[in-house]
Parts: sequence; structure tokens; C-alpha cells
Amino acid sequence: MNEKQLSLVDFEQAVRLKKLGFNFPCTHKYDFSGTLTDSVEETGEYVLNSVLDKDTRLFLKSEYADPTFDTFENNEDFATPTVALALKWVRDEKNLTGLIARNATEWYFEICKAECGTTVYFSPDTLNYEQAESTLLNELLDILEEEEEQ
Repeated sequence: MNEKQLSLVDFEQAVRLKKLGFNFPCTHKYDFSGTLTDSVEETGEYVLNSVLDKDTRLFLKSEYADPTFDTFENNEDFATPTVALALKWVRDEKNLTGLIARNATEWYFEICKAECGTTVYFSPDTLNYEQAESTLLNELLDILEEEEEQ
């Protein structure tokens, strides 16, 4: 990846996004083993996650009585967005907003609930913008996973 390209989510983030219903078309994908490929270059097609809605996922978890149950087959691919696109999806589809800023000495981020504007997390001490962006995405995914479990 050259310096002008945006950072892609890592494998763990791609899996978490799919479990939460991420369904934006992407140019890259991870296979089930974690190998990253450029789908557009390889096949000429964008990748779109096949996702189950929240009620179906919760039903399957309860039906199998296994809190770690996931609905992925061993041959599934995981659409791999840029971190920026994943943050847009969280903002647009899940109503959580993240802000990355820099003060005199460091990058930091805040997370706000869109409906009330309440800051729910603040993190200083990140070394660069990309680290702040990826850490922000992980914190947002944590919040969404907690909300889905309730």
C-alpha cells in the first residue's frame, strides 16, 4: 500500500464489522484464514458481506445456546473497508460519531452518541492519526457489540 492510500481495517476488525452487519461494498476482502486480497483487481467485482439481520443472529445464538456462536462458514470472505469507510458506516448506520483531533502534543479521539451528543470515551496518547483512527474504530466496535448483547 502506498502512502496515498487509506488504511484498511485489520482482519479482526473486518470480522467484527461483518458480525455487526457491515454491508458497504469494498474493493478488498479477507478470506477465512486472514489472507487479504484486492477483489476488484482479482475478479473485477466489489465485495459485499452476506449478513444476517440482528434478530436472526440473536435467534441463532439462543437456539444453539452458545454465546460464541457465529454464523460464518469456513469458506466465507470478509469485506474489508478502509478504516474511514468503516467509521462512516458506524456514523451513518449506528448513530455513533467519532472525532479525531490533535492538540499541541498528541492525537486523541472522542466518541459521541449521535442522538444526544454525549461523549462516552476520550483517548489521549496516540502516536499518529492512523493509530488514533484504528483505535477509535475498535472502541466503537466494542460499544456496538455491548449494545447488541443487551
